[in-house]
Amino acid sequence: MGMRDLLMIFIVLGIIALFVVLLILLSVFFFKPFKYTDRWNRPVHEDYADENESTFFMSGRSRLAAHIYGAENKKGTLIFSHGMGVPSDYYIPEARYFAKAGYRSVLFDDTGYWKNKGIYFGFPRAAKDLAAAIRHFDNGTPMILLGHSMGAYAVCTALPEAGEKVKAVVAYSGFDNEPEIIREFADTNLKKCKGLVAFLLSASQFILFPRRFFRSSLKCLKECGCRAMIIHGSADEEISINGASLYAHTINEKSDLITVFSPDKEGYNTHMGVVRPTKEPGEINKEVLPKVLEFIDRLTEN
Repeated sequence: MGMRDLLMIFIVLGIIALFVVLLILLSVFFFKPFKYTDRWNRPVHEDYADENESTFFMSGRSRLAAHIYGAENKKGTLIFSHGMGVPSDYYIPEARYFAKAGYRSVLFDDTGYWKNKGIYFGFPRAAKDLAAAIRHFDNGTPMILLGHSMGAYAVCTALPEAGEKVKAVVAYSGFDNEPEIIREFADTNLKKCKGLVAFLLSASQFILFPRRFFRSSLKCLKECGCRAMIIHGSADEEISINGASLYAHTINEKSDLITVFSPDKEGYNTHMGVVRPTKEPGEINKEVLPKVLEFIDRLTEN
C-alpha cells in the first residue's frame, strides 16, 4: 500500500469522524436544556427549606442535586423524573402533596439541568440518571416512579436497570420510543427536510446511546412486570395521544398490570395541563392527582 492510498484512507476516516462529531453536536443543540435564572417566577426548593432535605448523588461522573420531601416518611419512596425544558422545582406541589400523604418524595435534576453541570445529550440520559437515583435512594420501602413527558419515557426505560426494586410506575404525557417521537416532532414542527432532520437526529442518538435508543416504554413495562398508570391528556398538543404517545401503544393492551387514564376536562387535558392546569405555581391537577394517590395507596397497602 502506497502513501497515496494511506492518505486517502486518512481522508476518508477524517470525513467520517467529522460527520460523527457533527451528528453529536446536533443532539447537543437539540436537547440543550433551557437555563433558568435563580428566580424563574415559580417556587424553588429553597422556598420550602423546612419541608425538604437537600442532597447530591452521582450518576456516572455527574453530580446531581436532589431534594427529599417527607424524608422520614415510611409509606413508600416516590422518585420524580422531570420533563424536557423544566427543572425539578416545577413538580414541588406534587412532591408536597405526596409527602403530606405519608410518602418520601424525591425530586432531582438531570445532568445539565438547572444548576447541574454536564452536557445533556438526549432522552436516554434521563433514564440513566433515574437509574442512578433509584440505586441511591432505595431504602427498602415500596418504590414508585413518576415521570412527566421526557420523564415518563425515563421511568419506563430505566426499569431494565432497576431490577425488582420498583413497585409501580406513573407516566404522564409520555411517548413509547425515541425514533417515533423524533419523527413526530419533525413532522409537526418543521416545514422542510423533515425526513432528513429526523434521520440525522436519530442517527446521532443511536451513536450516543446504541443500547438504549430503540428501547420501548411499553416493552420495558411488560418485561419488568410492575404495575403502571398511563396518563395522557385528550388535547395534548406536544405528543399526539393517537401518535407516538405511550397511551396509544398501551390503550389496546389487555393487562391487569396497566391502567390507562385520559383526562378530557378543558385545561386539564393538555401536555402540561395534566400536571399544572393553570398558571398558579402551587396548583395541582385535581382531576388527576387524587386518582394517582389512590393508585399508589392501593399498591403500598398490599
